[in-house]
Amino acid sequence: KNWTIALCLLRDMVVASVPRMASTYNALMSVCGKSSLWPRALLLFENMLGESLRPTDVTYGTLIHEVGSAGAWEIAHACLCRMLQQGLLPSVVLYDMLVVACARHREWQQALQVLRDMAHAGVPANLRL
Repeated sequence: KNWTIALCLLRDMVVASVPRMASTYNALMSVCGKSSLWPRALLLFENMLGESLRPTDVTYGTLIHEVGSAGAWEIAHACLCRMLQQGLLPSVVLYDMLVVACARHREWQQALQVLRDMAHAGVPANLRL
């Protein structure tokens, strides 16, 4: 499986003292999410923070997409909130991923709240929903 190979490569990087970057973790989180292992993607995120690496908008986008696609819209929302606390501004695409995750699981009130939050942040709505 791809995720086991990816995690073995990470282990090898650690053992060989090869520096990891945010993009390294972004790719690993994506592989785990696509393998329905979104909790492992969250652990990788925590490992990334433990290495004092600064998450990027791509990092949060990966988490929001993978976690939201798995049905954990609450955790996806927490990722968006953490992104905002870090001072990163989510794009319309990130808000859209969260709205879609909420809507897929019939969390209409939460989806509407995300749209309100998006408007409050000055991000123009994507009307393809």
